[in-house]
Amino acid sequence: AEHGPAVPPEPPLCDVPVSSTPLFEATTAQPIRWSVPPPSRPGGVISAANRASHLCTHRLRIEVMSASLLRVADWMVGGGTSDPYCVVKHRQGNEAKDSFQTKVVPDTLNPVWHHIGYVSNFDMGRDTLEFWVYDEDFGKAADLLGFALLPGHAIPRVGLEGSLELVNAGVDNASVKVKITFVEEDQAAIDGLMAKAEQKWRSTRLATQDMADAFGTLEKQSHMMRFRSALTSLDSGQMEKVGTSRANGGLDRCVTAPSASRLLVWNCVLVVAILYDAFTIPLALAFDVAMDSSLFVLSTMAALLWTFDFFVTMFTALPTHGIYEMRFKVIVAKYMKSWMLPDIFMIVTDWFFVVSWLSAEGQDSSTHGSSIFRASKTVRAVRAIRLLRLAKVSALSKLVDQLTHSEVSVMIFEMAKQLVIVLIFTHMVGCGWFALGQYTGEEGPSWVASAFPMEHDRSYQYFTSFHWALTQYVPASMEVTPTNLSERAFAVAIDMVGLIAFSTLISSITTRMTQIRSLNQAKAQQDYDLKSFFVQNAVSLELRFAVLSFVGTHKDSKTRMNYDSIEVVRNLSSQLKARLMKEVFFPSLSENPLVACLIKLDTAFAEDILDEALADFVLHRGEMLFSTGDKAVGMHVTVSEPWVSKVPCLLYQRCEIEVAVFGGHWISEAAILIEDWRHRGDCEAARRTELISITSQGFKNVLGKHIARGSPTVAFLSFYATHFLETFGTLEPRFMCSDIWCDRDSAKRIVREALEDVRQAGSPQFDT
Repeated sequence: AEHGPAVPPEPPLCDVPVSSTPLFEATTAQPIRWSVPPPSRPGGVISAANRASHLCTHRLRIEVMSASLLRVADWMVGGGTSDPYCVVKHRQGNEAKDSFQTKVVPDTLNPVWHHIGYVSNFDMGRDTLEFWVYDEDFGKAADLLGFALLPGHAIPRVGLEGSLELVNAGVDNASVKVKITFVEEDQAAIDGLMAKAEQKWRSTRLATQDMADAFGTLEKQSHMMRFRSALTSLDSGQMEKVGTSRANGGLDRCVTAPSASRLLVWNCVLVVAILYDAFTIPLALAFDVAMDSSLFVLSTMAALLWTFDFFVTMFTALPTHGIYEMRFKVIVAKYMKSWMLPDIFMIVTDWFFVVSWLSAEGQDSSTHGSSIFRASKTVRAVRAIRLLRLAKVSALSKLVDQLTHSEVSVMIFEMAKQLVIVLIFTHMVGCGWFALGQYTGEEGPSWVASAFPMEHDRSYQYFTSFHWALTQYVPASMEVTPTNLSERAFAVAIDMVGLIAFSTLISSITTRMTQIRSLNQAKAQQDYDLKSFFVQNAVSLELRFAVLSFVGTHKDSKTRMNYDSIEVVRNLSSQLKARLMKEVFFPSLSENPLVACLIKLDTAFAEDILDEALADFVLHRGEMLFSTGDKAVGMHVTVSEPWVSKVPCLLYQRCEIEVAVFGGHWISEAAILIEDWRHRGDCEAARRTELISITSQGFKNVLGKHIARGSPTVAFLSFYATHFLETFGTLEPRFMCSDIWCDRDSAKRIVREALEDVRQAGSPQFDT
């Protein structure tokens, strides 16, 4: 099954006169009509100037991409299809050479293969490529669906991509689409590029030294101090973050910038504590709930939580105009102007009730375990001050909104927040309604006395009150009614508030649902337009399903958004933008030892790379990153994803060797060190893969800028490139995959050797 079905003997070649059609371009839209054996005298087809290049042998990379409009070979009721595959043969006269075969694509007349094979020792003047398309049949020989012959002298030196018309196809316009490129088998081109790169880096180092000598003494001292400080930070592992305002005081060292994940978890805990107070305090005030051991434990935990939050607030940096304020005195001063005094009063109140319950532990059973609120109404009302913490919920919800990146999730969060607010409001109104009924019942008739003529437990009384509160702003009925003036006035006031609150809630929910539908409407319209296009152009069902499946896969997968497309990011200050780019891209780029060293040694150089030489994109499974012979555009680093760390991101193939590239690795480092580097193999995505690239042109621009400044970082890069070229030359050609030239340990060794060379060269900037 791996090698495919047996290939039946092909029919004799057609004896058709040689076409006098001139050589075609590398890419053509019409099928190429080469379907005959190669002519005996190639001199009539190729010029004398090109004859020498065609007489040598070459290695060809052949990609059999697809076929179209094949005939039906498997008949069945209601129609028929074929199970096509393609066999590629290298023939020299009547002698068969290399051959390979594509996979079988079942039940289609327009198969897509994208199969890559290689042909060695191909003589451009004498050899021929044959493309035989068959239909696989079980139990009998395969049926021929057509063949195409391509003489070697008809292949341009720049390669070929186009369709070959099939002969003996049984139908008109049947063709097979191929892409042919040349693979260099010698090292002449590589050696030339490496010699040119070595000369360029040597002259770069000399030019940088001349620029450094042209600077004054103060400039040299500035370079020395900057690099000495950077290397000291590198050795100690402490790199100061850009964009923080930090003083040198003792308490300032304890102030830390808030981490997004830790801050979110901590604020979620605070929200739970606030909701606990919003539920228990009105319930205890209205229903005179006794504080038992379980409630005492919860109240003690809440008091400890808010006490700890008091100190956390003083030692958490505050965002101010895009930077974090790290000075302790400034943070405390701003805290005093906002929540410090209310927090102190509420914390003292929490501990007062905890201590009061403990002090009642030694009293008789009639008071032991009872609520402290029974002492007096004034003391009971003091506990309600803790409800002021509900004002902090808006700030906490704003933080969650800032940490949420999806429009739908933001809308769902807003709807959930409004629902929680309604429940809390209903709970408080129900508790207030019951408390009012108990208070008026001491002096006259009340709804509590009329609704509960018999003894009921607290749970029934609470849900009856909650039910009455809910009916005040929803279309529902309730048997409980006011029985005195105070209750009637309270009911009217709640009805007015409920009318406004309920209409606002319904309007807000409707708006959110409309926004969610509008977000999906644009995507749905694109699907409708695509399906209409299929119908209008009579696209086959097979191709329809393939396209819709591809669109659905790409639509459902989350892709990395390019930061250049976000307008607010482009409008950020240079300092904030540099910090943002560092935090987003530096962790992935640091997987490459060279880039990691540049980040540690020269922040300015690394920031210029972020600003001028960075690109990020996403590849989906089967998409090509590059092909053999393509000009390299930069070095690519795969973004590591821990949950799929054992699944390869990219598959790199050169000749018969295939290498898997996992997350956190890089490929094509030669692109930024060797000018005009061309890829030596094919690389495609094995799964959805995020890549961050340092472009060759951008890196060249940054390097030129720092050469003009006389930056000593250029000397380090020059020595690194020298060691890179030496190692690269020894690996090639024995190491077949030159776009993946070494492992991480070898790259680290070269970085250390380059640093040592710079120090031995007498550059004081690297003396540590």
